[in-house]
Amino acid sequence: MPAKIAIVGAGITGLSAAYTLEKLGEDDITIFESSRRLGGKVYTNHIKEFLVEEGPDCFFTRKEGALSLIHEIGLESELVAPKTKEFGLFTSGKLHRVPGGLVTFTHLTPNAINDATFLSPEGKARALAEADQMPGQEDDESIESFFTRRFGPEFYRLAAEPLLAGTHGGDGGSLSMRALYPGYFRLERSYGSLTAGMQETKASHPKGISGSAVVVDPSLPVQSPPHSSFLTFSGGMGTLVEGIAAQFKHTKVRLNSPISDANALSDLEQEYDRVLVAVPANAAVWLLPEFRYLLEQIRHKSSAIVTFSVNRKHILSEMNLTGFLIPKHEQGALSGATWSSEKWSHRAPAGQVLMRAFLAIDEEQMNQADDEHLARLASDAIRQIITVSGPMNPLLVTRWNQALPQYKVGHLDLLDSLRNDLRSRPKIFLAGTSYGGIGVPDCLRQGKEAAYTMLDLK
Repeated sequence: MPAKIAIVGAGITGLSAAYTLEKLGEDDITIFESSRRLGGKVYTNHIKEFLVEEGPDCFFTRKEGALSLIHEIGLESELVAPKTKEFGLFTSGKLHRVPGGLVTFTHLTPNAINDATFLSPEGKARALAEADQMPGQEDDESIESFFTRRFGPEFYRLAAEPLLAGTHGGDGGSLSMRALYPGYFRLERSYGSLTAGMQETKASHPKGISGSAVVVDPSLPVQSPPHSSFLTFSGGMGTLVEGIAAQFKHTKVRLNSPISDANALSDLEQEYDRVLVAVPANAAVWLLPEFRYLLEQIRHKSSAIVTFSVNRKHILSEMNLTGFLIPKHEQGALSGATWSSEKWSHRAPAGQVLMRAFLAIDEEQMNQADDEHLARLASDAIRQIITVSGPMNPLLVTRWNQALPQYKVGHLDLLDSLRNDLRSRPKIFLAGTSYGGIGVPDCLRQGKEAAYTMLDLK
């Protein structure tokens, strides 16, 4: 007998769950969304002739879940690859190109290391000695501890920290290696070093490896796809949201319908056979106060993005990169920026450059400042890195309050405790960015897994 299912939250996880449930034959599904639109953090804004992403601007193709779903719903023809893949690192007052081989920490070669103009000779030598370092012994450790031990402190500060911890907007000294980059973690624990681990896996899997070991590690090898590792849609990431929603035949979507407290969730629990809570932990805590102690341990950070348009003739610096990152110990108002129109087609009219600047300010400063002040902070910071002779026109200031989950050391053990305690509420299920991965493929996967779990299917 089909189940009556409620989904709280119409982000990518909730939409994926509803889509999967319909594929499995369920026809009584209702999504409750507090805002006026679908997609959560995935939202494409059309401003004048510009296509502006307010959240992620692409997805990682080598994580399981995204491409298969895109194929199923017929969106392959909408996919576009980046025009250029190289990005920069701004350190010691200079913008450096990051060698492509440096991004994959399991494939560091002398050439890639030596091409890194931001590393000292001592830092390069220490990074190349990764294979000689002792493996860790703890059940979990921080990103900083892992990469400092394996590659040295300089490499951590200038490469691993901005590339890995910076992606999550967090502190590498507290973020969990095992939760965020389990493939790296397992390679070291299994083989003694990343170098030895990759040599072994390449020998036994010459075409690459796949499966759970690479779910959250972009740089671990998988079977090589015939396309870029990162893709987006010609019409922006919002295409994915619209594409999934267009598949619904039975799912009812109730926008502007918040489920905001424990009583509202209890009412759903009485009315429905299964309830998927697909909202962040800092929202779920109000629905499930008896699990407050565990949910509140999953902290979230805020972020702000300022998007500019700039006349190309006013940019006097070379624009041959997708953007740049700034190491945390050197950050002022900015953590990095993306030249969206240089990275992707169809983002700006001819003669214009579209830029996204990511602010490195605390939540209090973000909330107290008006949009004009944040735009000025961002433009002043960018002008210290590239030469802009004319105006930078702010198109949009996006504030994501408490939106970036921080998987602290011990995160997976925390999830085990949460799952164990949730047995007292057998109709309730949790999924989303706070738990099992923050990227678009992670959310698609979690939604699919939640659908199978709710129906007690393997």
